[in-house]
Amino acid sequence: MGLFSRFSRSASNTRDADDAAEAQVGVPNPLPLRPTSKANTRRYPKAVNNAIPDSGDDGPFGQHCADDAPVWKLYMDLARISDKNLAKLLNSDLDSLLIFASLFSAILAAFLIEIRKSLQKDLQSDTNNLLAILIHNQHNLSDPQIPSSLAFQPTASSRWVNGLWFSSLMFSLMSALGASVAKSWVTQFSSAVSGSSWGDASAHCHRFRGLKRWRMKLIIQSLPILTHIAFILFSAGLVVLLFRDDLMIGLLLLLLTATILLLYLGSSIHPAYYSDSPFRTPVSSMIRRLLFGNWRRHEANSFPAGEQAQKAQALTWLLTESLNIDTINAAVCAVAGLNFTLLVQDELLQGSTASILSGVLSTEVSKKLPATDSLRSSLYALLHIVRAAPADPPSSRVLRALVEAGGALFDPDFVSPCVQEVALCLKGRIILLLNDDLPTSALFQTDIPFLAKSCSDPYLRCLFIELCLLSHQSAKSSAYNPPYDFLSILKDQTAANRNEVHAEFVKEANSGFSLASSPSRNNVTPHSAIPSCEVRDFGFVRWTCHGCG
Repeated sequence: MGLFSRFSRSASNTRDADDAAEAQVGVPNPLPLRPTSKANTRRYPKAVNNAIPDSGDDGPFGQHCADDAPVWKLYMDLARISDKNLAKLLNSDLDSLLIFASLFSAILAAFLIEIRKSLQKDLQSDTNNLLAILIHNQHNLSDPQIPSSLAFQPTASSRWVNGLWFSSLMFSLMSALGASVAKSWVTQFSSAVSGSSWGDASAHCHRFRGLKRWRMKLIIQSLPILTHIAFILFSAGLVVLLFRDDLMIGLLLLLLTATILLLYLGSSIHPAYYSDSPFRTPVSSMIRRLLFGNWRRHEANSFPAGEQAQKAQALTWLLTESLNIDTINAAVCAVAGLNFTLLVQDELLQGSTASILSGVLSTEVSKKLPATDSLRSSLYALLHIVRAAPADPPSSRVLRALVEAGGALFDPDFVSPCVQEVALCLKGRIILLLNDDLPTSALFQTDIPFLAKSCSDPYLRCLFIELCLLSHQSAKSSAYNPPYDFLSILKDQTAANRNEVHAEFVKEANSGFSLASSPSRNNVTPHSAIPSCEVRDFGFVRWTCHGCG
């Protein structure tokens, strides 16, 4: 089924005027548009807004992510609840650790007071030996004994026991000290949440990113490992001590210690292979990451420098953590108002934002109701995560499912007419960046070029021009020699110059928009990066676009 109806009477008059102007310079007739049925005709505004978009306010949702937008109050409200719950969880672990470490250290100190004597010369024992020698000499004058003058040497078993137990005491005290210091970390993090503006939300984001980047939660949850090591060292020293005193008791204690150690290792390694295993220890997650080599995937970057990327980080967290529908809708609107940059895309892909936005879009489309703010904002928001091909495989699968059979964007004719332009722009972007095969459908031959000329929304119009640039390059036309192969680089998730290429790509699109907005475009010299050879009626620039008509 075709996308467009023939132009309205006023639109036809405008087109006739353009054709007459083109005829004066020898321009061939335009490509015919596909016929459409009257039952499903998309109506577009007659007037074209030629205002150049402001880079600081993308689209109609820019006010939703302003510094004084209500979404930041929602963010801070959720941040207070989340930080309070996190502090409660960590403090409960630290309190139990402090109690255990204190009791264990006290018990171990009692053992050490007694065993430490074996490292020193026992004066009482020397006195007893001298008395025994004196009594012997008095009764055996013919065979007197001479006291030994050898230096004192502690036994090997005494050294082992003292070494193991003193090491155990140090590990226990380290865990207690770490727990007390960690409690101050938690208090500082949770007590700094206040206010309701973007400045307050930005400060919280900065602290929260630091918490993730430097793995504060992992460090706190790993402190019990020190007490576990202390217990193992104490058990080993006890085995050595009892082996010296009684072999049978030593063997029995060795068996019990080995059993405990095997159970501990088993409960640590078992979750590494079975994610649903309830038998976990603080080292289970470390072993899993070590075995499967996914340490890098869990690393967090430093706090982004750009304000828009910082807002994207905050909104990603809000979408991921909130379960309230109103809060999610407010966050989606705020995401839709961000600037279209790769830094914003990278921050949005940190969590499950793609899945959440796709879910909101699919739900709104399935209602088959007139366009709502939720539907429009979810479309604009999803455009932010297809500036380049996402490097996150789950996000790529979610986005690709939108344009496949059964997806919300598979047939844009079922989308509300008020948002069909945005839906087509999003669908085209997903097809170009996430499909291996180059598109050959009429979407890139007629629909998108027409919208690049007639779309009344300046932001969407720039995005359609970007689509034309990408689809034109996909045809590898010899008439166009851009500084970069935009499509291939933006599809390559590992490209080192991706940011540079995207900036140049946006610059090319803005150049095309400026030419389109000029009232005397027939007399304007084309931009150096835009081809000007054989002409098809592309509306805003004059070029041969073999890939998009």
